[in-house]
Amino acid sequence: MIGQIKNVNYFHYTTSHGLPSQTVYNALEDRNGFLWICTDVGVSRFDGVRFTNFTTEDGLGENEILELHEDHKGRIWFMPFYGKLSYWKNDSFFNSKNSSLLNKFKTNNGLSHIKEDKYKYNYIISESDRKTISIIDSNDNLSILSLEPYLAKDDWIAAANLNSDLEMIFHTKNQLKIIVRGTSILQQTSLLTKKNIQIIATNLRGIFYNKNGKLIKEDSSGTSEFLALNSIPDIHLLTSINIDRHQNIWVAHSRLNTLLFLKQNSKYSSYIHILPNIQGNICFDRQSNVWLCSSTHGLIKIPIEGLIPNQLQLNGNLLNENIISSYKHSDGSNWIGYTNGFATRFNNLEIKHFDLNMGTRNYNRVLDINEDSEGRTYFILDEGGCRLTKSGNSLFKKEFFSKSLANHSPGKGLFKKDNNVIFGFSHYITGFPDQIKNFDASLNSKFKGRRFSHFLDPNNYLYLSTIDGVIKIKNDTLFPLFKYNHNLSCRVNKFILFQNDFIVLATHGDGIIILKNDSIIQKLTTKEGLTGNICRHLYIYNDTIWAGTNGGVSAIAYNNGSFKNILNLNTSDGLLSNDISSLFIDDQKLFVTSSIGISVINYNKSTASIISQPKVIFQSFLINGINYHPKNNTILKQGTHNIKVSYITPNLSQDNSLLYRYKLEPQDKEWTETRLTSLEFTHVNAGDYQLLVQSKFKNSDWSNSSVISLSILPPFYSSWWFRILSIIIIGGLIALLSRYYTKRKYATALQLALTNSAIQNERNRISTDIHDDIGSELTNIVILTRLIKSSNPQPHSDFLHKLESTANELINKMNEVIWALNPANDNVENLSAYLHHYLNSLIEFNKLEGDFDIDEKSLKNIPLSADLRRNIFLIIKEFFNNTLKHSNATKIGIKIEAMPQSLRFILFDNGIGLIDMDSITKGNGVSNIKKRVLHSNGEFKFENNSPSGLKLIFTIPIQK
Repeated sequence: MIGQIKNVNYFHYTTSHGLPSQTVYNALEDRNGFLWICTDVGVSRFDGVRFTNFTTEDGLGENEILELHEDHKGRIWFMPFYGKLSYWKNDSFFNSKNSSLLNKFKTNNGLSHIKEDKYKYNYIISESDRKTISIIDSNDNLSILSLEPYLAKDDWIAAANLNSDLEMIFHTKNQLKIIVRGTSILQQTSLLTKKNIQIIATNLRGIFYNKNGKLIKEDSSGTSEFLALNSIPDIHLLTSINIDRHQNIWVAHSRLNTLLFLKQNSKYSSYIHILPNIQGNICFDRQSNVWLCSSTHGLIKIPIEGLIPNQLQLNGNLLNENIISSYKHSDGSNWIGYTNGFATRFNNLEIKHFDLNMGTRNYNRVLDINEDSEGRTYFILDEGGCRLTKSGNSLFKKEFFSKSLANHSPGKGLFKKDNNVIFGFSHYITGFPDQIKNFDASLNSKFKGRRFSHFLDPNNYLYLSTIDGVIKIKNDTLFPLFKYNHNLSCRVNKFILFQNDFIVLATHGDGIIILKNDSIIQKLTTKEGLTGNICRHLYIYNDTIWAGTNGGVSAIAYNNGSFKNILNLNTSDGLLSNDISSLFIDDQKLFVTSSIGISVINYNKSTASIISQPKVIFQSFLINGINYHPKNNTILKQGTHNIKVSYITPNLSQDNSLLYRYKLEPQDKEWTETRLTSLEFTHVNAGDYQLLVQSKFKNSDWSNSSVISLSILPPFYSSWWFRILSIIIIGGLIALLSRYYTKRKYATALQLALTNSAIQNERNRISTDIHDDIGSELTNIVILTRLIKSSNPQPHSDFLHKLESTANELINKMNEVIWALNPANDNVENLSAYLHHYLNSLIEFNKLEGDFDIDEKSLKNIPLSADLRRNIFLIIKEFFNNTLKHSNATKIGIKIEAMPQSLRFILFDNGIGLIDMDSITKGNGVSNIKKRVLHSNGEFKFENNSPSGLKLIFTIPIQK
């Protein structure tokens, strides 16, 4: 529930909001930003939104907890009413059942105080024995220190706190001051021996003395002097004193309950009665909130930033809380206008009210305030207009417009022309006669519809906000700007000129629009960080545009060619309301008006105060619906994983500027900003990841990163061991296969060699048998034929001659076959020699000229199969047979060339050649040549020889 203390907001939390009890003893903000609250039925942890409650069922030592303390290890100690000590660490409670340290405490009565010094000793005072101290050192060793030898029988420990050296001081009932370190007593002093010094109050934050009528505080920061004690009524009824970071003094009083002394300009104001019916312990957090722990009314939060003396003084003297307009006057005074026709003028010296009503209507808003060059103040109201002229130190002359004129057209706003103030009503423009004498009254006839606001630019061009949108009247011409840009089809509450170049429009629902040369150059809404889209007022101060919206206050700066929202203020910063009607700045203070009063914010603090930002706290870490601990390095098996993380930064001020950012390293290179408090990742690939999350408020830096480490194992076939094993296995298989194929290759080669050897042997045997058997018999036939011819040439000489020729021809063919079969001839060199022999025989027998061109060196060591040798020889033989039969040649020749992967043969004669090359394909000889060349995978062509004859060029591929 939100309430008000003399127009200061406070937040009241009860059991209806989640508190476990209305009885609240104490509160503590931990290092993570959570507020821990101790009650009579357990403890509660508050994050600014929700309460999480704990009892003995969760591990708390005792339900009724009186005090809390956080030590250097981050343990939160709970001081119980009945003595069962416990603490919270790493999201768990520790008590006598699960902690050997706590099991040593046998106290049956309450523990009143716990405090830690700079040496990391924790000192615990028991209610049952106020002369003995339990001490826990940094190693969690427990020891006992008894002060009984130093105390009188009627004396006991009354309070404990730290001095400026962060050493532990114990104060006793009889005002004995004892400084200790562990179990050693360093110093003891009696304050009774010092004149005019008396302890009047103690708490964990310090000791308060009465020294010569002044309030003196001694704490870890030293000794400080504060206000005169006679400022506190009935000082003997004072129960506790607390001082916030702005040096304001909060006093708990057994009769007056809670009193506040505000410090301003090094002086303290008279006390302010805060919540007269509520008393309790007072605590402070890092975000400038005061927490009042009441034993009957629950928990109350009061923003310190809202406790401005000017604000409290002003609101205490207002005629009406509903303020609709304001104006900072050039004479140093400030004006505010109400909804009932009254206005208030105030400065540092006085506050004065003015009745500006002309009729009897109750709702007569003072809509706008301005001044002319002579310092006269102008007001436009629903009823009409008014002018106040100062005629003395505190006297003002009042002038009004006609009531009847105003009744027909309510007021809308004021604007200036040549330092004269012009009144803009809903259907016309007018003003006091001396102000509008140079104003073109014909402008009223240019547009007769309803207007919401008016503005005159430096060129005296008139801008109007109408039902249809923004229009401009220039040189008697009306320009409907809304037709050129639909974003100007909006209602404008106020126009202002910024830096003589820009016209800034405060719209009623579309945020802020900035014009230059009648074109929209930028638009700011809540998406760009504006506090609200309904903007009612604009104010310029030090080149900054301050906007009052329905969501608070926004400050807008112009830099590097663009406008940017640089600051937002709302109720969490001390504003009475987020629904702002007007604002101005005076004396480094921001004055903000609303329907529930006027708020005053220290301008410097609102723009420059930086708070420390606690780290983000992970609340859950779900993987495929299973919760994992975020502090552990989580290792997941291969597969598809759905990862969901929820987190929070405690926001005790409920500041809506809270922003988060995150990145998943190494996947993300840049931060991603968000206002969400949960993240979800799907289809995350295998790898090692770190999720980093940070948070910040508008007046803080980014927090340190909270980190979740996560490893997703790759599938087994992507793991290092599998890869190494695979390499070994594959390498072994390759080696085995290689060995197998090598062995098989050698076996095949051996078999082939054996086969070739057998074939060669067989070819040798056949050629030898042919030569020895058939050759010898054919030779005998030739010899016998010759003998017959020589002995008796008649009568069968022709037959015998033919028989001899046939036998010789058979011998030649047999020699060719023998040559082809003989493996010793399977090379180009032997082929060349055989062709040379053949050509010589052909030339000699036919009495021809011959030409044999061959490079014997290039033809050495080139293998040639028997089949290929035979084909080549038969091609050459076929060509020259045709030459002898048809060409009438007298010269023939062969040229053999060794190419990189082939042999090139050129055969030629000097015969008659061919007239028609196409006819050459018709002969059987050419067909045989073609068949043998193609069978050898070769190529051939015929062409005429120069100067006469025929030429055959064929190429046979070989493997060298």
